[in-house]
Amino acid sequence: MLMALACCAMSSCNSDEPTLGKDKNLTRFDISNGDALTILGNVSSRAMDGDFSKAGMYKIDNNGNITAVGVFVNEDGKESLSDLTVTPYNIYNLTEDYMYFEWCSYYDADGDPVSASDEYRNLIVRRSDGLIFSAKGIYDSSLGVFGNPMSSYFEEDGQHRLICAISLQDGSSVTIGRVTLSTGLGTWEQLTTDGWPFNGMDFPHLVQMHNGVIATSCNFPSIDDLWNGTAIGQFFGGRTVGIIYPNGGYDVFGSSDNWVTRYATLENGLLEMNTESLEVKYVTIGSSYGQSNSQKVGNLQIDDDNIDIPTTNLFAYTISSWYETANKVLIKFRSSHDVSSIYQVYDKQSKSFSLLTPEFDGEDNIELWKRNLCDGRFYCLIRENDKVTKVGWIDPSTLTTGTTPIHIANEIDITTFVTDYPNGTALLTGTRRSDGWKVAVSLDLKTGQYSTLFNDPNRPIITLLPLN
Repeated sequence: MLMALACCAMSSCNSDEPTLGKDKNLTRFDISNGDALTILGNVSSRAMDGDFSKAGMYKIDNNGNITAVGVFVNEDGKESLSDLTVTPYNIYNLTEDYMYFEWCSYYDADGDPVSASDEYRNLIVRRSDGLIFSAKGIYDSSLGVFGNPMSSYFEEDGQHRLICAISLQDGSSVTIGRVTLSTGLGTWEQLTTDGWPFNGMDFPHLVQMHNGVIATSCNFPSIDDLWNGTAIGQFFGGRTVGIIYPNGGYDVFGSSDNWVTRYATLENGLLEMNTESLEVKYVTIGSSYGQSNSQKVGNLQIDDDNIDIPTTNLFAYTISSWYETANKVLIKFRSSHDVSSIYQVYDKQSKSFSLLTPEFDGEDNIELWKRNLCDGRFYCLIRENDKVTKVGWIDPSTLTTGTTPIHIANEIDITTFVTDYPNGTALLTGTRRSDGWKVAVSLDLKTGQYSTLFNDPNRPIITLLPLN
């Protein structure tokens, strides 16, 4: 069990400061029946039970009802809902079922702070049941428990564990590890060795390959992050791939100073693409060091009319994302200096490449990762002239594309958005033009329909995160 909250008997505790008592442990958060979590500003104290004049952490249901997130506690093995509420400094989406609550504060029913030990400051929270896991001691707490969650990467491995590519806040290194979640705690197992050569890898991506092999590569930051201004600078993605073998050891392909080679990691190997010569090799990855081999499989295709660069190559394009089917691989290249994208299709049987030209124009935020697939399609928002105007989609099996118009840009000045790709929704926040109120909107990416979840004349939405 998690360690108890600090109690008044401690000499450092103010006798007037409320505490929960050393025999009680936080167990989970009351996030059931919520469609989204939100932090509302601008005041430092929190609100609960419908008092929205102060800042706090809330859940929003599909009818727009807002409820402060309560805390369940254990008393002698019995769980009960406490009158405590929680307000994290920030919340991050880690995977489809896990979130990260950073620097949590707790308050009683009167709004007074409740002292909490370090075990409760940074938490991993499971969406499905609100269960709490302490993040204390995972990796390097002095740099933030997960380094920089915005530029790190997390995958579930199906065994109540998270595979993590941790990018430190100072950008000095990336470490690969595994977090096991059990009995209220998260424990860290480092998978990389001291000789792991990847330093300064921004926005890493992890792929769990066959036979327990884990691959990581450096990729272009999420277009969602770029749109929201949370990614600084632009990067040439996919220039390096690190392979971690299940029985120990690692392998490296490419290098950070190689400006022409790009890699896409598949289930059993790598596509090594030269953006200057357009030559492509397939690198087969074995289950242990020294078993890899490569062979040429064709050449990339380009459309000279749609590439605004002086030479007929893909040098100015980085690999943004990719998706592998039984017979094909769909790869998205994105320009490092403008908003253009190129979609390459690799046919495994013919070992040849072709172009996919989507129906939609303008800047799109589509990400072709497996976990983003919704009912067999990838969805995205399309922005034209700094306004979100359409929903676009790509079917990777039939290689068809389409768009659905939305009219939200005519009604709301959008400030931020969060996409819930697996469920085909997006949560957008901004200011409504008709009355100047701060609003949160749920958008169905499959239909283009949207509904208002929250509206208030004064209070902006600081954070909005999908729950299901």
